[in-house]
Amino acid sequence: MRVTKRTGSRWLLVATLLVFLGWSLGSPIGGRAQQEGNNAVVQSYLNGNVVPAGSPAFIDASVFASGYSDICATLYGIMTGGTGVTYPTAGAVIDARGINSSLTSMTCSSGSPWQPTGGSYATEPSVILLPAATITIGLQWQPPSHTRIVGEGPNLTILQAPSSFSGPMIHMGSDNYCGGAACTDIGIEHLGLVAQGAVTGILNRNSEELSYVNDVAISGISSGGIGLDIEGTSNAVYNLAVNSGPYSNIVFSGSGTCAQINGTYDTRGIRGLTCNMTGSSSNAAVYLDGCSNSIEDVYIYGQIGDGILVGKYNTAQGDLLTNVNGASGVGNLIHISNSNAQNGNNNCPYQNSSSTANVADLTILGATCSGCTNATIEDDLTGPVVTDANVGMYAVGEPVLEKNVNDTWTAIGYSRYTTSPSLPTWLIGSGAPSGSCAPTGVLYSNIYSSYDQLDSLWACAGGTQGIVWTPIK
Repeated sequence: MRVTKRTGSRWLLVATLLVFLGWSLGSPIGGRAQQEGNNAVVQSYLNGNVVPAGSPAFIDASVFASGYSDICATLYGIMTGGTGVTYPTAGAVIDARGINSSLTSMTCSSGSPWQPTGGSYATEPSVILLPAATITIGLQWQPPSHTRIVGEGPNLTILQAPSSFSGPMIHMGSDNYCGGAACTDIGIEHLGLVAQGAVTGILNRNSEELSYVNDVAISGISSGGIGLDIEGTSNAVYNLAVNSGPYSNIVFSGSGTCAQINGTYDTRGIRGLTCNMTGSSSNAAVYLDGCSNSIEDVYIYGQIGDGILVGKYNTAQGDLLTNVNGASGVGNLIHISNSNAQNGNNNCPYQNSSSTANVADLTILGATCSGCTNATIEDDLTGPVVTDANVGMYAVGEPVLEKNVNDTWTAIGYSRYTTSPSLPTWLIGSGAPSGSCAPTGVLYSNIYSSYDQLDSLWACAGGTQGIVWTPIK
């Protein structure tokens, strides 16, 4: 009897809960929350009644989609109050994952989510959750400060540009609508970008702190276009990408440039970059022309002249390359330029002179290319071509300058260190070396010699005895 009574009590409790939930979900206030596009939350009023109400922080965009021409117009209408619902000043999460072609068009013929064709620009903060669909864009997407664009994955949420498209597909920040200063807090992640010509996939020259790109696949960009373009301009007040990043898990496929850092400094770097190149042997997959930047965990394959070309068009000082890998078809995995030409977008904190090259204080840690057609590292600055399949460390320092009679300076050499066995390096040991050695130019420090002995520093040099260890000091 006790078991039967207890079971009956449980069924009574379940029935009561079902009745309560049915009343709650069917209540006018719950229905109103759904009609407004807001998720329902429980809110307590002064009279003690507990009823569901809409949360302004989370908006279901699919509720409004049928009233607009396309998905971009829907998003713009929500942010600007066109739906009749006041958009929160602090911003909201706009969930567009429920929008599909049966609700509204997935071709944005009306403009972008922030600006209709010929209309005013929306600067409201937002986190936009895009659906797993192909969205055709006719106008560049230019998200303002405090905006996150989040897809469902680079193979699920696709932004596609038609063949007539020009300019960047996504321009992080605006040249005109960030209050006369740099934009901040713009994020792009879990998307695929598909182009059909020489366009730019993602451009950042305006957005700084808290701005990043993550998990993005870029394809279809032809020669003359750029997958990821991080750059500065001649305006030193704003229009920079300083302190932006990291730019992580980027996959590029095409004949254009995979990625570029040009004329800006102190970014948080590129972390994870795959470049499948189908371009010309005269081009590079990645151009590094800025100061105090880092690029790490890189894999480059396909037909391309240089994997990473450093300092070709702008000052490149204090940069770091880590774990760079190349495959067959790449000419030089890393190419260090001796150019001193600049394209006018130089915002590095310290400049070079016309007598010195753009590159200084470059560190390479872990470069591997067993199939490169020319070299793992080609250094036009100091001379060597390193063909070792694996190079643990290669560092180029600053120029050694000699003053001329007319009070100008000329670079007569650069400091350099490498672990490559085919190039001169600096060794240490606890005794004096002897006998033959290689290659010429290797230095050796005997750390246990006394200060008055002539065997503390040795060089591998040629002489009457052949190439042998010769004491210097």
